[in-house]
Formats: sequence, C-alpha cells, structure tokens
Amino acid sequence: LHVQNKQYFARYPNYQFICGESASAGLKSRFTKNGLFGIVKDIFLLRECDYLVLTMSSNVRRLIQEMRETSSHDATFLSANLDYSYHATRGRDIVHEVLYDHIPLTPCELPSNMDKEAQRHTDGTCGLNKRTKRVGMYPAFKVKPVLMPVSYPISVVQND
Repeated sequence: LHVQNKQYFARYPNYQFICGESASAGLKSRFTKNGLFGIVKDIFLLRECDYLVLTMSSNVRRLIQEMRETSSHDATFLSANLDYSYHATRGRDIVHEVLYDHIPLTPCELPSNMDKEAQRHTDGTCGLNKRTKRVGMYPAFKVKPVLMPVSYPISVVQND
C-alpha cells in the first residue's frame, strides 16, 4: 500500500503499511529499471496481502489475482473490486445494498447510513440516498447490487 498521508499510521495502528517511493507512478520513471523493479516489488507484496481492494480492469490487479490463485491458499473471495458494474447506458438506475460502513472523507460523499439501500446513477458518478434524497459519491466496494427482476417484452414472429 502506498500511503501519501502519514495520518493513517496513527489512525489504523493495527495495520501494517508497506510504503516506498512511487518509482513506477511517474511517466518519466515508469519505463526505467527502477520503475520496473518498483512494479514487480508491488506485485509480489500485494500477492501476499490478506485482502485486496483494487480495480479488476487493471492489468496489475489481474496479474496479482492470477498469482494468488496459484498459491497455497484460496484467495477467491478475499478481494473487492473498485470498478463500476456493467450497465446499459441510459438504462435503469442500479440499486445497491450497503455492506460496510462508510465515513465520508469529503463533503461530496454519502455516509453509509442509507437505510441499507442506495441508488447509483447509470453514469457511475454519484448516488442517491433514498431516505434523505441527498446526492453524493460512495465507494463501490462497500455495496453490492440488488437484483431487480423486470419484464422482458417477447414478441412471437411467425416464420414462413
């Protein structure tokens, strides 16, 4: 985990933070020997973590997941995906059930006291607290989609 703000060390004393220079983050240093060493080190350290919260659209994340699957312990359910779920553009809003508490870090975020239900607009940028009618952002990995059945129009066509 790359920690830019040192307040997390005091805030989470029971966690072990692994920090270092972000040699692979900058465009100028990404394709250098130090950049390669940095990303390889990150991959092997993240492979050993108990729980991962990353994006599955990242090639690094997919590589880490594959490496974890070949290890001695099953890490299938020991991760959370930060990507937005697939949805049809201009389709129905996606309703989410809140799984984990969330304390907003900025005023534009919603807290987790959403009556265990939130609604994320299909553009994926913000959600609506159905109880308070407040609009804001919330972490996608702290919710799960609520499956809502809808009728599907079926027309019968006679073939000649």
